[in-house]
Amino acid sequence: MPDAPLSETVIKLVLFNIIWVPVHLIWLGAGVRLGSLDLPQRTQRAINIGMAAAMLIVVAIAVLGLRA
Repeated sequence: MPDAPLSETVIKLVLFNIIWVPVHLIWLGAGVRLGSLDLPQRTQRAINIGMAAAMLIVVAIAVLGLRA
C-alpha cells in the first residue's frame, strides 16, 4: 500500500499481534505446565535445553530473514 503507509503499518501491526500474542501465551503456558510437573532433574534439563535450542533457532531464522 504505497499510497497509505500509516494504514499499512497499522494493519501489519494488528496482524502480527494476532499471531504473536497467542503463540507466546501458549509457549508461556507450556513452560508453566512443565515447571509444575514432578520430573526427574535429567528430564527437566533436557526439556530446558530443547526449549533454549528452539528459541535460538527462531532467533537465527529471524536474523537471516532480515538479511534477505
